[in-house]
Amino acid sequence: MWNEQGFLRISIAATVVVAALGVVFGILSGSFSIAFDGIYSLADAAMTGLALWVSSLIVKSAQSDAQSGRIRNRFTMGFWHLDRSSSCSTAAC
Repeated sequence: MWNEQGFLRISIAATVVVAALGVVFGILSGSFSIAFDGIYSLADAAMTGLALWVSSLIVKSAQSDAQSGRIRNRFTMGFWHLDRSSSCSTAAC
């Protein structure tokens, strides 16, 4: 079954592959702008990893066990501050 976390994992894997190819191709061709674009893609993968973490927190908080109770007690106002930081991948946020 496809869910948000599955799509985020696929996105992270694809972004890391594209980033690695960009860095390698940039170094081999001597183009620092292509290599930097690959490094910037790694930053995008890290932000997607943060979104995956927030998504897993939301799923855990919806469950009815001791772990989710601790999460609900810690984040009484929800995960809005984490979700906002995970969705900002540019300086314009």
